Amino acid sequence: MPGEFETHRGTVLVWPVRPGSWPYDGKEAKRKFAEIAGILSRHERVWMLADADHVREAEAMLAEACDGAGKCGYQVLEIPTDDAWARDIGPTCIVDDQGSVLGIDWQFNAWGGSFDGLYSDWRKDNAAAAKICREIGLDVVDAQDFVLEGGSIAADGEGTVVVTACCLLSEGRNPQLTKDGIEARLKDMLG
Repeated sequence: MPGEFETHRGTVLVWPVRPGSWPYDGKEAKRKFAEIAGILSRHERVWMLADADHVREAEAMLAEACDGAGKCGYQVLEIPTDDAWARDIGPTCIVDDQGSVLGIDWQFNAWGGSFDGLYSDWRKDNAAAAKICREIGLDVVDAQDFVLEGGSIAADGEGTVVVTACCLLSEGRNPQLTKDGIEARLKDMLG
């Protein structure tokens, strides 16, 4: 698993529309997400996920954010989600022995499922990683038998992964595994 600071192909963002997270129809959040995407897209590819009802809105606001900025490289992907935390619901990218980038599709359960999760229906969020991979041309590594949100791990690119124990050891994630079992699975999946 490369370090997050290493050169990468692009950034995935999710258009903020969930009322529980983004009040007032996400008006201010949308403006800021478009601004961030506009700045990023001058330097790298940006993929903005949006559901069918918000694709045009996202496209219009991204175009406005890029107006007059020269080259902007963004694409709005019609991929519905339940919330806007791309790092947690998106794929974890790894590099195989041949140098190919692959996307791991972990199971996402809204930060704890029925035990202590944030919301009760996370099916769209859980399906997003595989859809992102297909849309941007990455092979998918199926890890749906292991619950993990991307924000609970970080790598230095040299073989060390730091994890958030309260997430990975929560009864709402992988209660069938011991700490040693979780560590073994991460070592296997992340190299």
